[in-house]
Amino acid sequence: MVNPKYYLIKDGVCYFNDFLLEVDGFADKNLLEIRLGEKTTHIKERAFEHNYLRSVTFYKKVKFIESRAFANNKIEKLVFNRIEVPFIAKDAFVGNPLKLIIVPYESLQAYKDLLRSCEIDENVEIVSNIEVKFEELNATKKENEVMFVKALSIYGDYIWRIEKMEKADFVTRLNKDHNQNNFFSKKLDNGIEYDVHRTDHGNVTIYRQEGAEFIDLTMDDFVNLVEEKSLLC
Repeated sequence: MVNPKYYLIKDGVCYFNDFLLEVDGFADKNLLEIRLGEKTTHIKERAFEHNYLRSVTFYKKVKFIESRAFANNKIEKLVFNRIEVPFIAKDAFVGNPLKLIIVPYESLQAYKDLLRSCEIDENVEIVSNIEVKFEELNATKKENEVMFVKALSIYGDYIWRIEKMEKADFVTRLNKDHNQNNFFSKKLDNGIEYDVHRTDHGNVTIYRQEGAEFIDLTMDDFVNLVEEKSLLC
């Protein structure tokens, strides 16, 4: 059982301390929502069984989700942020009306392979965080905004992001770098030419521009860009 000093329950929401590593003992608590800590690594057996949770977000440290950890809730959506696929017991989410599971783009297929072996409905949609981000940004995009792709260099690996910004602000950001060696263009095999800005720290911004006009990047563009590693070198 978790020490009371590491969590707070208020109005049906359970907030966990960021430094709590293991979670156990919250079955039958009438919980409507949980906010796991960012360093939580282990959700133990039956930890949240028989509550009223509708969605759960797992942060990057979660490595183990044990048997019936979230059984018999009202969960419709799960969000996983860990690129390395965690251990998930086959019955961890049994008895939930799951509809959507969002996982990191980098490990989409690995998550699909694991989750399809779990006791969830075969019609549950498993999509990448990038697809969801494109949908969210497109739904709120204004005419004076541009959508582009960023690749952030983290210890030699790249973390991909989709962003949008007002065109004037985007131009201002690019113009702050006066080193022309940080700018180049590259045409991919699909015939589309992309513009690239690479900072001195290795972070990369990829966008499209024809004359003075910016063109929004799409999910298809993103897939092509991820496969074209030379844009990051």
